Amino acid sequence: MPLFGCLVNFVITNDEWSTGLEGDPRVIRSDVSSRHKISVEGVSTTVTAAFDRFSVRSITAYRSLERRNINDIDGTEWVILNPDADADQHQFSQEVQIFGQQDSLDWVAGVFYFDESGSDNTVVIGVPELNPSSPSTILPSGENTSLAAFGHITYDVGDRTTISLGARYTEERRQLVEEQFNASGCTLEFVNQPPCQTRVAERFDDWSYSLSIDHRLSRRSMIYAATSRGFKSGGFNARATKEIEFEPFNPEIVTSYEAGLKTNQLDERFQLNFAYFYDDYRDIQRARLIALSQTEIASAVTNAASAYVTGGELRVSAVPIDGLTWDAAAGLTI
Repeated sequence: MPLFGCLVNFVITNDEWSTGLEGDPRVIRSDVSSRHKISVEGVSTTVTAAFDRFSVRSITAYRSLERRNINDIDGTEWVILNPDADADQHQFSQEVQIFGQQDSLDWVAGVFYFDESGSDNTVVIGVPELNPSSPSTILPSGENTSLAAFGHITYDVGDRTTISLGARYTEERRQLVEEQFNASGCTLEFVNQPPCQTRVAERFDDWSYSLSIDHRLSRRSMIYAATSRGFKSGGFNARATKEIEFEPFNPEIVTSYEAGLKTNQLDERFQLNFAYFYDDYRDIQRARLIALSQTEIASAVTNAASAYVTGGELRVSAVPIDGLTWDAAAGLTI
């Protein structure tokens, strides 16, 4: 409770601003006993089997989270704003890899599965003696599944050049069930009667890839170039109240390019690394305000725009004498 003590004691006249109650700064006014408890449990196992030409690896994991929070946000002995929030989350993942090596070729292929479910139960008591609608309840729950297949190869072209190529296809399904009500009825503005509930579901899929080539100029110097594509999954806004705020947003996609030089000279006493990068973003996910009328607005996560980030980095490290290392780094991002 000391988190709120310094924030709310200003409403109390006299010296309690600096000394707290009874001369103890850790004691504040409150009408409830605040509790904060988070319990996380997990287990994972990895099993590998080797055969003549390849190996198989299985990675299995499970995790659960429970959160219990009771707060007195106003920090007084009066019931003004008391939220009670419980949350539960469970997830399971399974990955199977097949990998091997033959001459100049290293390869790996596999599949990945992820399943997650979670719920949140938040009850807010707000000035019940003056607010007949108190308490307010928000009950979102969701289920997410993801299935992916991937592969990656690394091939040595001669003694100095290495090429790497990887690809991944991901399909995700997301579902959200939202229930909101208070003592007066439904608080979802587009639902007029119990159970005061709405459901949204969406499917997302996308490709990711990586391609790189590095060439060793000598035993201590290398140049490289790489490109990759990835995405951040789409979803929903679990705290929405208006219908437009529940509309799903699509994945955010980034394509990256990088090239650089790495060198280590003078018996490893001098190191220089340089890199240039360019990142191209599409369908950036941003929360924005939407005007519904002259007096009403909504807040929704949307795919707002596109953007790019480019720049360079330079790092130099030197060891002029034993026991002394000098490092310098500079970067520019536009």
